[in-house]
Amino acid sequence: MTPTPAGAATQSIHVEWGYTPPSEPAVAGFKLYQEGVFACQTMTPTATSLDCSVSLTGATTEFTLTAVFNDGSESPHSSTFAFTTAAQSTTGATGAISTPPKAVISSSAAAGASPLQVSFDGSGSTAANKGTIVSYLWNFGDGGSATGAQTTHTFTTAGTYAAVLTITDGNRVQSTATTPIVVTTGTAAAGASATTINQTASSSNTASTDSSGTQTTAPLLAAQKSALNLEAGEVSVADAWVRVAFASRYTNPIVVAGPPKFNSSAPCVVRIRNVNATGFEVRLAEWTYQDGSHPAETIGYLVLEKGRAQLVDGSWIEAGSFTGTTRPSAVAFGAALNKIPVVLTSIVSVNEADTVAGRISAVARNGFSYVFREQEKNPLYGHVNETVHYVAWEPGAGMIGGVQFAAAAAPSITSSWSAVRFLGAFKQPPMVLADLQTNANTDTAALRLRQQATTTGFEVKVEEEQSLDLEVAHPAEQVGYLAFSQSASQRLATFSWDFDEALETAIAGFQILSNGQPVCVTDNVAARQLACEIYLPASAAATFEIQTIAADGAAQARSNAVTYTP
Repeated sequence: MTPTPAGAATQSIHVEWGYTPPSEPAVAGFKLYQEGVFACQTMTPTATSLDCSVSLTGATTEFTLTAVFNDGSESPHSSTFAFTTAAQSTTGATGAISTPPKAVISSSAAAGASPLQVSFDGSGSTAANKGTIVSYLWNFGDGGSATGAQTTHTFTTAGTYAAVLTITDGNRVQSTATTPIVVTTGTAAAGASATTINQTASSSNTASTDSSGTQTTAPLLAAQKSALNLEAGEVSVADAWVRVAFASRYTNPIVVAGPPKFNSSAPCVVRIRNVNATGFEVRLAEWTYQDGSHPAETIGYLVLEKGRAQLVDGSWIEAGSFTGTTRPSAVAFGAALNKIPVVLTSIVSVNEADTVAGRISAVARNGFSYVFREQEKNPLYGHVNETVHYVAWEPGAGMIGGVQFAAAAAPSITSSWSAVRFLGAFKQPPMVLADLQTNANTDTAALRLRQQATTTGFEVKVEEEQSLDLEVAHPAEQVGYLAFSQSASQRLATFSWDFDEALETAIAGFQILSNGQPVCVTDNVAARQLACEIYLPASAAATFEIQTIAADGAAQARSNAVTYTP
């Protein structure tokens, strides 16, 4: 790597390199670091050189280079290479002093209620040496992006976002600017509720139904970054299809739902279709022998990304999909779990109109068996294949952010109402999802819940349909359940701090810690205030601190602590 001087003090240097990339992941560009602090970058994956404007304060300055991959990760830093400033007179320099490019953002609003539409303007940005800006790239912090000097973006979910503008000039030198956008909760009508959960934060949501029948959620608190990102909620549905919108966007969402509560004694099951990145459609389906009209029932649903995640207590969750049939088949987990899990399933396609109910059996650490069938009067193998989603959750209880949860199995559930006690009492009545874990006989059957759970338990029964005969007695089965309850109150808190301006070049931003865990972050090194959605626990004290973030992403010094005591 060869840096070539073009002047003294603030100046442009030219860096050249050679690099043999790995087969995976793909290279997206390169970053140059000055004394360990990010200096500039090129997002041309085939680049072998870079012109960069830097400020040189010493006789010798060390640089390193990293490759940036398309999954957002970076390679290890290269070996350091030094740039030595040559002595120069005021009348003769070895190169022209370069004015670095500068990205500048102006916005129509810095805060407001969701949905918040903000106009952004980057036309005040300048290129190096009065050159030309060839591209403007906007990232809004909520997954959205745009190009152009001016753009408009709507933030639909409450939270604190860092809107980032990256400009690139004709020499492929880049500059970035960031502005915070604080989005608070908009007003929504009652109708459904949801909870967005992850390892560090969660959010209660209200929802409304629009004229198209879409249940739209408006979270009170935006979820923070985490290895586990899921939503759990309840919605009221009848026999007509309604669409439920996710509070967050998913790449490959897995959805499980049910069982229905018991406003009507007519047998029914939950049917799901059209699952995509933004939501799913759901309705109640009666059996073919019935009239097909069913009043509204409340059902719970759970959404999370396909794959595996581990909770802080070490327990595992796996979410996946498979093709279900009318013949029992084995479903294998991606890897063996540590404990026999609770398994929940939902049929998420409607390849044939006839109603079907799925049955789980032989649940083990490495998988389970699954079959579905239509009403008993129909031929046993008369239904086409359907897509089935599943969630396998190792048993246990605890907290995920501000959400209390429990996962367990209850034996001896029959066609009579049975009381199930939670592993421990909840602070608020939880939402319950449940599914049969055994298949004691071949009669077509599904579960029903008896209205709202209490803080200590719920009532459930096995419900058979009556297409072939009026007999509905069902032998004892094991039922697995998941329960979720919001247990901490949410607040929009504003944190303020002092920081030496002279040290800003050595950091990449600040983050707010709650009991040592990050809950929100800003990459604006000039920030001295941040609005942040936090949880206030009902009992134990919460301690909040401000922490600086190094240019390489490492956490640095913490401020003095502020303690909240309920």
